[in-house]
Amino acid sequence: MRERVIKAVELFNKGYDNNIICSGGGVYNKYIEADIMDNFVESLGIPNSCLIKENKSRSTYQNIQNSIKIMEDKNWSSAMVVTSPWHLRRSNYFLSKFNITYQIEKSNYPRESFYLYIITIYMGNLYNDQN
Repeated sequence: MRERVIKAVELFNKGYDNNIICSGGGVYNKYIEADIMDNFVESLGIPNSCLIKENKSRSTYQNIQNSIKIMEDKNWSSAMVVTSPWHLRRSNYFLSKFNITYQIEKSNYPRESFYLYIITIYMGNLYNDQN
């Protein structure tokens, strides 16, 4: 989530858009993703007036569906969607089901994922060496 917010703020600061929709409800715990993202975005200097929270979603599809509803209410016809690298295909698939113009930008991989990736490669190599 952190890397997605950083990428969205970077694009906002480059002038790609005037608003950021923070989308996501409490999926696996009591924490509302939209609230956490909104607070982080504000801490990075984006004015609250440019932020919109969508905090009901519990899946990628609902994130997109509910965000598009917000866009329709505001008469917005296009979006730049920031997602995690491993969510690109899934997000693109769901976005293609709606009648909007969109561009997808991937965030960086979280540092924690990099270390998990290295461990996975190491374990795979260790397993292959033993067989």
